[in-house]
Amino acid sequence: MLNDAAWDRVYPHLAADIADQGYVVLPAAKLKELSGREPRLMAKHDFSAARPEVLRQHGLSMLPIRRDAYLIGRFDLYQPFPEEAGPLKSMPVPGHIQSIDFENLTSEAAALTAAHLSGMLDDFLGGELVPTVSGRMSTLTLPMRVGGRDIEVDRAQMEIDAGFESAKHLVLVEAKNHVSPDFNIRQLYFPFRRFSLALDKEVVPVYLVYSNGIFHFYRYAFRQPEDFRSIELVSAARYVLGESGVTDAAVREVLERTQVHGTRVPFPQADSFARVISLLENPVPKAEMPEAFGFTPRQADYYTNAARYLGLTKLSGTRDERNLALVEALASRPVFREMVRYVVDKHCALSKDEAAGFMRAANLGLGETTLRRRSATVAAWSQWLAELLEQA
Repeated sequence: MLNDAAWDRVYPHLAADIADQGYVVLPAAKLKELSGREPRLMAKHDFSAARPEVLRQHGLSMLPIRRDAYLIGRFDLYQPFPEEAGPLKSMPVPGHIQSIDFENLTSEAAALTAAHLSGMLDDFLGGELVPTVSGRMSTLTLPMRVGGRDIEVDRAQMEIDAGFESAKHLVLVEAKNHVSPDFNIRQLYFPFRRFSLALDKEVVPVYLVYSNGIFHFYRYAFRQPEDFRSIELVSAARYVLGESGVTDAAVREVLERTQVHGTRVPFPQADSFARVISLLENPVPKAEMPEAFGFTPRQADYYTNAARYLGLTKLSGTRDERNLALVEALASRPVFREMVRYVVDKHCALSKDEAAGFMRAANLGLGETTLRRRSATVAAWSQWLAELLEQA
């Protein structure tokens, strides 16, 4: 990647200071001079895997501290999303709104608007919220602690995707339209800290991930407001708009008309079906996946191969059309066809042991250790289908 090559040119000029002090302050002008690239392109690390390889290798992260300077050092700026998803709740589609296609929310802004209009935000957070602040703005002066050091962020640039306010609190939302393993805490902390210092009401940081018709909400708190790393998950929930049209009958019809087809692509190892779907909704070249989805190079291989195994390159259409296309792809592959039939018959997901039994019966030619590891993929994908049928 261009950024990796550029950072390889930059890092030797920083290594000595980082070795001596554990950090270095790098002016944007110097970064541009050394790299030959625009600093904003060199510094966009929304996920831990989006960092250039040389920074990952040395355990380094990068934080803007002014509009024209960055702090680079051995500190952790990233927070993983919880493995367990929150409960799933259906909200009615706002019938009086005709200017928004709620079946095709193709941007983060559209997802935020839909979440507000449908009452999801009010339901998740309590109270009646109205939209207020949004857009790019200055952090002003933020005294804070990161990596055990007290620093001051002085008028760095930050962006708020959406802010909603009630009598009791200000909710600041960071939104993404793809599923990733983690996120840069800065996206929540800078807006939180800036408004916490200015207001006398509670400031609530919220991360929203929208993918395949599901709104994933994560509410966070900073238990020590001055400490960047004091982030803590308070609650999580998931919402959908309306009921799913993917019924038992629809799935049985897919099984009836779909035949099993072989493939030369290896049996998948990708334990999050939501990430497979997210990749198919927003396909990008494998080299761009660390920046776009937060995948490590190994994860990029796993999830690209999972999509190839299903014979899919892109998902489009309504939510039901996308989900039926996924069911058909699953029904066309050995083991997964049996998984689909099991879920629609039993109305529950497979355990790893049950998945392993299906895999042994299919004579896939996998060693027992590999088979057990990849049975987690089958079990996880069956959970997706079980939840989908619960929405009908």
